[in-house]
Amino acid sequence: MIDTMQLLLSEYDASSANLEVQPSRYNTKTGEMPANFPLYHNGEEWVHGAYAFHRDEHFNVTLKPNVYGRGSHQSTFCLVRFEVPKFAGGNNFHAVDRTGTQDALKRAEKQLKDIGIQTDIETAHISRMDAFKNALVDEPYSCYVPLFGMAKASRMKKRGYENGYLLSNGQQELSFYDKIQKMVHDKLPIDGLPKNALRAELRLLSSRKVRESLGFKNVRGMFAEFDRIQTLYHDTMKQQLFKYCAADSKCMVASQLEAEWRFYQEQYDRNWLDMAFKHRGMKSFLDEIGMDTMLQVLDRLSDDKMKKSRMKAKLEETRFQSVSLDFAPNSSRSIGELYRELEHKLLAA
Repeated sequence: MIDTMQLLLSEYDASSANLEVQPSRYNTKTGEMPANFPLYHNGEEWVHGAYAFHRDEHFNVTLKPNVYGRGSHQSTFCLVRFEVPKFAGGNNFHAVDRTGTQDALKRAEKQLKDIGIQTDIETAHISRMDAFKNALVDEPYSCYVPLFGMAKASRMKKRGYENGYLLSNGQQELSFYDKIQKMVHDKLPIDGLPKNALRAELRLLSSRKVRESLGFKNVRGMFAEFDRIQTLYHDTMKQQLFKYCAADSKCMVASQLEAEWRFYQEQYDRNWLDMAFKHRGMKSFLDEIGMDTMLQVLDRLSDDKMKKSRMKAKLEETRFQSVSLDFAPNSSRSIGELYRELEHKLLAA
């Protein structure tokens, strides 16, 4: 369930630390070193530099100065970043449960000790947490990309890239990508893994966001409320991506029109034909005018922000219903069918 974690150690002893140090930059004329901070005391003297670090295949450790105002050094802090499935002995593909996560954190504490940093990992504050689920999908990743562009994603920027799609707002991200291609890119073994695996991640990017979203701030609190992570993941995906009822058209049932109309009969009862015409009309309108133009006109027609927001939401929902009847790119299935498939596979317990 948890992938990447970043911990801010609340208490630690680095007097025996085996770390590399990044020296301060300096002025070649005056010799001034503006970032030459005391990072930790090794028992004999202070170790100075811009920051100290340890990097290996298991985790990243960074000891940094906590600077308030120009040139004023107050303290240092230690950040530890790692991927839970790898620490649990896996390959970052398969999720681990509560017990596996506990084992991973114990190993992280031991490896910190091995490089000379003593700490109680359970008191560490969580400054980032990524929760994930792999959907073993029926089609290649590219077929599902149109779904992410239609996500609600309130106040989040949308950005597509090769084999991935990101929704972000600075405090939180939703990331969707082809996990197998990512592993190939990272030169990780994929023997025995499924051909099509779409990973969906919820990333909480700050201590504040972790605390506000999950109700705990440190590792000990996480294990006391571990089920909240799964609940938050489910609710966020449901709200941001799977809030609509997609037209799941089975185009092999005699004809596409018959399949569409059967969907509307089942979904809308007596008003099914009106809704079918409405959504088909919306589809033609979108093809001819475009959603951006429609939203611009809507902005000019009303000054009531609440009313405008409701109309935009209705417009977005109607657009989704109409577009869901289209065939997905490079697939014989409709966008609505793929939407339903992904919803089931990502939200299933």
